[in-house]
Amino acid sequence: MTVEAGVAVQSDGTLVFSFHCRYQPDEQSLIDIVLPTPTAPIECDNLWQHTCCEAFVSVPDAEDYLEFNFSPSACWAAYRFDAYRVRDEAFVSPLSPKIELKQHAQGFELTATMSPAVILSNWPNKKTWLIGLSAVIETTDHHKSYWAIRHDAPKPDFHRCTQFLLPLN
Repeated sequence: MTVEAGVAVQSDGTLVFSFHCRYQPDEQSLIDIVLPTPTAPIECDNLWQHTCCEAFVSVPDAEDYLEFNFSPSACWAAYRFDAYRVRDEAFVSPLSPKIELKQHAQGFELTATMSPAVILSNWPNKKTWLIGLSAVIETTDHHKSYWAIRHDAPKPDFHRCTQFLLPLN
């Protein structure tokens, strides 16, 4: 299996996160990946416990960061952390991303489109953001695989700022 992820900024400032999960021709079929049942877009917790795509955003030399979860079901979550895994419980996201899922024989593609407003409100004077993209893929045998730009700890940990490697200007 391969997972490719990216982020782009459209001319109006809209952020587009894309995730492509594909089986190689000699691997098992899509039926072995558990995709959550489609639902109306709603904010939900614990999306990472099943197939889910994630984006982490910070700025250089900062301890605080944002986490966005995008489920193939169209559910989403947004969190703010003051430091490594120290969640700001008062944070309420002002945005609702648009999530689109395309399934195909070799896997799936998930695209999440959102306004940069929450990022800009967190760091209004920063020109460069650091992005970490990751995914949790669950299979029908209840196995989960963890995908990220880099794993630099004994166990996958998407919250490590050393994994926020994509600069976005």
